[in-house]
Amino acid sequence: MSMDRRDFLKQSSVGLAAFPGLGLLESFASFHHLPAGKDRIFLLLELAGGNDGLNMVVPHEDPAYHAARPVLGLRRGLHVLGEGLALHPRIGAMARLYKDGDLALVEGVGYPEPNRSHFRSMDIWQSARPDQEKPRLGWLGLAADQLAGKGGNLPAVALGGVELPLCLRARKITIPTLDSLEDYQLARRELARDEVLSKKKLEKSLSSARKSDDRLEALIKAAAREAYLGAEKLRRSAQSYEAKVTYPKTRLGRRFEMASRVVTSPLGTRLLHLRQTGYDTHAGQNRTHGNLLGEMSEALGAFARDMKARGLWDRCLVMVFSEFGRRVAENKSRGTDHGTASTVFLSGGKVKGGLFGKRSSLTKLDRGDLIHTTDFRSVYREVLESWIGVKAVPILKGEYPRIGVI
Repeated sequence: MSMDRRDFLKQSSVGLAAFPGLGLLESFASFHHLPAGKDRIFLLLELAGGNDGLNMVVPHEDPAYHAARPVLGLRRGLHVLGEGLALHPRIGAMARLYKDGDLALVEGVGYPEPNRSHFRSMDIWQSARPDQEKPRLGWLGLAADQLAGKGGNLPAVALGGVELPLCLRARKITIPTLDSLEDYQLARRELARDEVLSKKKLEKSLSSARKSDDRLEALIKAAAREAYLGAEKLRRSAQSYEAKVTYPKTRLGRRFEMASRVVTSPLGTRLLHLRQTGYDTHAGQNRTHGNLLGEMSEALGAFARDMKARGLWDRCLVMVFSEFGRRVAENKSRGTDHGTASTVFLSGGKVKGGLFGKRSSLTKLDRGDLIHTTDFRSVYREVLESWIGVKAVPILKGEYPRIGVI
């Protein structure tokens, strides 16, 4: 008995609104055939919640810092960088990357008329479009569209969770999200959040299209079949994966190890997104923030060692960002409230290590917040043009000065 068309569409998680036509089918069809080659890899790590940049990159010699933070101000165990700055005591792995010239710190990163809402500010960062109230496309998704046009493969993936982040929402292709390599999930732009690609249901529905099927349903079945085959190849590649380092037994550590598995697979994936949550530190910040930074630093450090052992570090660029920083002054709950500008980390074998951008003043503030000195779209232009190799202006809708990190 033929499957009901509506049921098939629901089970395959490819709906009419999310189906962009033959481009999607072609991207799936070539997904499991293209080798990794020597393409550059970009990994975007999002610190969700609003990371406190001032206690991550500490202006420990500035009296204004200690005056604003009599309790939260850090003084001991810091990893001194010079020029009055030091890294948090818990991010020793990142301090070693900095010492090796593999870590760049871009200071004072933000945007004009900053928004202190988590959702709105994250939309701005992930779309690179402050002018749009409800953006639907992401800056990396649009970059993936350009890559797919050149090679025809599926170039990007989100690691962790079931919902595709805005930054990876594309116009031409559908990008997958993986919670584990054994549980492949197809991210959609328009479908309900809890609908996922079920392996068992797919196995029943991937039979050849019958004559009674219309052309659209036949295309959808073919696309779902290719997605499934790509997932199977990724699963088989994961089974042959050989660890070069021991990753931390943390959620983020497991996701970085998953990134290693994807990068070393023959799938040719070039853009990866990871997320670490918990940075909204309104109360009792020091312990929580230290634990989060420690987890982040150790996971990133393990990934760097892994890629170096495989001879891939020169092909990797990791960017660490958050939707905003925190206010300069601590609050009465021994925490910090939503702020504005912060520091962006860029790490990789081809990074020019050191300090970039102009440091925001701790005395010339905007209603208690730092005034940004580097537009985040300058960082994006550097990544898009100097690393990924795509045109930045169509994505950013403007030209922004490069920062010279790569």
